[in-house]
Order: sequence, then structure tokens, then C-alpha cells
Amino acid sequence: ERNLLLADVMPLVQRYARNLRLDVSMLEMRWGIRAEASDAHETSEICMQELDRCARESAGVNYILIAGQKYGFCPPPHKIRQSEFDALLAHSETEQDRALLERHYLRDVNAAAEPEYVLQSIGLDTGAGGDEVVLMQKSLRCAALALWPDAESELRNPHSRHPIKWYF
Repeated sequence: ERNLLLADVMPLVQRYARNLRLDVSMLEMRWGIRAEASDAHETSEICMQELDRCARESAGVNYILIAGQKYGFCPPPHKIRQSEFDALLAHSETEQDRALLERHYLRDVNAAAEPEYVLQSIGLDTGAGGDEVVLMQKSLRCAALALWPDAESELRNPHSRHPIKWYF
């Protein structure tokens, strides 16, 4: 779909916009994300910074989001507030789940409002493989479902901002 948008749709949109004295640029949020940033779980923050830049530089509409259903890997949250992390640990199914989360999330007491836990790099240099990430995802999801047992329906609500959505 990206290639079709770039090759066929974007030139038509740009031509139309020029006739209206508008400038249209296409930004693909996954272009330019380096492996180091991805390993450090900074992809979402980089994308949000890019949206902020679009808002600062635009005289009007600053972006249009074209989104489909999410497929593929959904990373664990980069940061979790301390109170939420503690609740997730308390609702973890096993001691191994708790140990896994405590191994990969480190407490940052320098956070602005409330201390938070920050996911550490899970690149090849840490010795953690993809299996460990999958186990961590499963642990977080099970703990979130146990913490918010009535919130499973929020996962299907596109307007919901319930915190359970961060884990799926």
C-alpha cells in the first residue's frame, strides 16, 4: 500500500494541492527509524516528535493519518508509571513473570510527575532474544487482564483511552 500511495496517489494529490497554492508532503512514520532507536524502544516517541514538528511548521491542517488494522509485532510499552507497574506486578501470574518484568524495566525516579519504569534495550547485546520479548508481552497482557478484568471490551473500542490498550 505504501508503494502505491507513493507512486500513484501522492503525485496526484500534490498536483491538486499546487493548484490551490498548498504544499503537501508525505511522511511515512516507519522511514528513518534506525535499529538503535528501535532497540531502545524509541519509535513511538520519534513518531510523536515528528507529528509535533508537522504541527509547528504547518499553517493549517498539519497531518492526515491513513491507518489500517494493526498487524505484525506490537511492542511492549516503553514507559509505565510506577503505580501501574506495581499493580501489574501484583497481578502477574507467576514469580517468573514478575522477575522477567523486573529484569527488563528499570525504575526512573527522575520522571517529571511520578516515577516510572522504563523498558531497557532488548537488542542482541543484552542476550535477550525474541522469545524473551514474546514472554514479556504475554506476562504484561495477562497481568493487565487480571488488573482490569472488566476492560477487555475496551480493546475493541477505537475511541477508548483505557490503559489496558497499551499492552495489546
